Amino acid sequence: MLLTRSPSALVACNIYVSAGRSQYSDILISILERCMERCQLLRLGQTELSSKKYFNQYTSGATSRNKQIAVIHAYSDQVYDRSSFHLAGNADLVADVASSLAIDAISSLKGIVYENEINAKSSDKTRHPLIGIVDHISVMPLVTENNDKNTKVMELSQNEIIENHESYTPPDSHGICSAYIGNRLKENGINVFYYGSAHPNQTPLAIVRREKTQFFNSGGLDDDDDNGIKNQCTVGSPSNFVENFNILLSNNINKKKAMGLTRKIRARDGGLVGVEALTLPYSDGRYEVACNLLCPEEGSVSDILQVVDTWVLEEQQLLGKDKLDEGTSKEYFVDCCYRVGTTAQQCLDIMENCSEGKLGFFVDYDIALSDRFRQYLAKV
Repeated sequence: MLLTRSPSALVACNIYVSAGRSQYSDILISILERCMERCQLLRLGQTELSSKKYFNQYTSGATSRNKQIAVIHAYSDQVYDRSSFHLAGNADLVADVASSLAIDAISSLKGIVYENEINAKSSDKTRHPLIGIVDHISVMPLVTENNDKNTKVMELSQNEIIENHESYTPPDSHGICSAYIGNRLKENGINVFYYGSAHPNQTPLAIVRREKTQFFNSGGLDDDDDNGIKNQCTVGSPSNFVENFNILLSNNINKKKAMGLTRKIRARDGGLVGVEALTLPYSDGRYEVACNLLCPEEGSVSDILQVVDTWVLEEQQLLGKDKLDEGTSKEYFVDCCYRVGTTAQQCLDIMENCSEGKLGFFVDYDIALSDRFRQYLAKV
């Protein structure tokens, strides 16, 4: 069995926080700024790497000469009351920064988020499904670690999985990164559910959420108003870079029709390869189809848009709207389609600026990123 784990492997990490509305602005901006500052110190080699000892135990190979770590994007959605922070860099540096950010977010938000949860839960029907303050952390490969086709993922029998879960060592760098982050969270009282290569059975996120958590009965999907924030987080490592893309439907589309579009897109219903999709309530009587693209090379954003266009044509015929003026017909059904987060190429492009002589790039980049995050938080 050939395993390739390197602390210098390039990975991306998405951290989802169950707070994204304007009342959390000051806290969230401070969390982002502290994260950017830590990235800068690590790029310059001016602070100790907290994950070094852990990675030395489980990986082979030295860290790269150019320390690569950066915040690529930060986003908040006030309707869903959710924010996300998107990192990229060497696996050991990402492990350090992602775990620090997550612990900072839990510590900074815990009191106020729990109080607001109690006061607003009964009337909040648009909140994104959730299981914790830091709800989900995903670590993904940016480049293939080994081109050897004989590389194998560790395989264990079901009995071995049950008995050896705590001692299991992931076979890849992004899995090691996830394991370190999960360990840090557990040290801070969080119940962690692993998935992907961070899980002994390589269990996908959707199954872990369904079998281990109340995710699909929470937030805006919760009819009983009793499944709020818990001390839980899903942490894992998909085999590919995962893209996120949403279709916000107009208030002319009811839940049944929105779910029909979801089924057309979703892989498990015969839709697009590698696409997970979920129908969520949004604001002003609208619904949104939220998509995870697990294999964006096969089930891409372009493919999703083609399905949406076909669905619009079908709905036009059903409703007799095929004679609507060109340019307004699609708007009758769809308000907008938009990407959440980053792409692998976007992360790699930013990583190029971590090389010597380009570190000044991040001064302007971080300012622009922070300003854009403030704008998201200011939207009403």
